[in-house]
Amino acid sequence: MNQDEINSARVVFYGLFASVFTYFETDKNFKALQNTVDLLSQNPLDSNSATALLNMKSILDEKGFKALKDEANIVFYSPSTAYIPMSASYYCEARDDGKKRQEMLELVNLSNFRRDTKTYKDNEDNIAFMFNFMNHLIQNTLDGDNDSEKITRGVFERVLNEVVDQFASNVHEHVNSDFYKSMAIVLKVFIEYERQLYSLNPVNNYQAREVIKTHGNKEKVAAQEKAKRNFDEFKTL
Repeated sequence: MNQDEINSARVVFYGLFASVFTYFETDKNFKALQNTVDLLSQNPLDSNSATALLNMKSILDEKGFKALKDEANIVFYSPSTAYIPMSASYYCEARDDGKKRQEMLELVNLSNFRRDTKTYKDNEDNIAFMFNFMNHLIQNTLDGDNDSEKITRGVFERVLNEVVDQFASNVHEHVNSDFYKSMAIVLKVFIEYERQLYSLNPVNNYQAREVIKTHGNKEKVAAQEKAKRNFDEFKTL
């Protein structure tokens, strides 16, 4: 594969991650999500992600949008089951709005991409925002913007590489994960390819692990839906 082909595949993966880790309000983009999972299941990165993608496809095809939304609400928004932090600052400092947000602000300000503060309330170091930002930057690179590739490397090297493993592990280990357990496998496999692309090693960050508590054995209650979350230039694939 040449670099443009590699980047086109990266756009698909980052768009998928941005989609599934963002709050589902309607089923507007559900068909696009199904199509993306179907496409990737036919072209997996390895045997582990192949199995995971087939499970994801089966869940989407057989159970539909409501099951996916219900699982997302329980995994990410219900205080009765587990707390999965979504900000890079939390994984590094055990608090939101920390140094990683400042690093992300610096990187975002180098680009033509901005968070729509009226509709998107989470910070720039939110995991889903970063995935969407990477999707946007790589697409810009394909369109001939060489500066975007430099920013892309900065986001991965300075922020994502340090926090994404613990995030993926939290998602995979959540007691209510089914679709998202498989999604975490796909994410982990993809991140290893990104590390090869940038010649980087994983970063072992134990600072926040003691305060990332899971409560998977607690009795479940109805998930509380979160306020609307959106991106100003949201891409679906």
